[in-house]
Amino acid sequence: MNRMLALLVGSSLFVSACGDPSPGTDAGPGVLACEPGTHAWLERVRDARDGLTGACARDEDCVFATTDLTCPEGAFVGTCPEVVAESEAEALAASLASAAEALCPQVDPLCSSSPMCIPTEPACRGGVCVAERAP
Repeated sequence: MNRMLALLVGSSLFVSACGDPSPGTDAGPGVLACEPGTHAWLERVRDARDGLTGACARDEDCVFATTDLTCPEGAFVGTCPEVVAESEAEALAASLASAAEALCPQVDPLCSSSPMCIPTEPACRGGVCVAERAP
C-alpha cells in the first residue's frame, strides 16, 4: 500500500510517497521511514549550510547548490536549491556527500520526498548570498 504525506518545512512543502509501512512508523530495524528520513536529511543540509559564510561582493558570486539526497538503494529526498557563495559550493557538496554516505543505509529505500519550491534567484545582499524571490 502506498501512502502520501505532506510535510511543511520552512517555506517548502514536502510531499512523500512511501510504500509500506506508513510514513510515520518504523520501517524496520535500523531503518528510518520517510518522514523521519526526510527530517534527518534536512537537518544535515541545514547543519552543512550553517557552516558556510556565504560571503559575496556581487550577485555573480552566488550560485544555486543542489542538496538532494539520492541513495543507491532507491531513497530520494528532494530539496529546494540552496544559495551559496560559489567559492563554498564544492565544500557544501563534499559535506553533503559524506552525510549521504552515512544516512542512506538508514533511510527506507521506498521513500521518495519532493518539495514544492518557491522560484528564487541567487543574490548578494549585505555581503551575504541569499535566495530572493524570482520576479
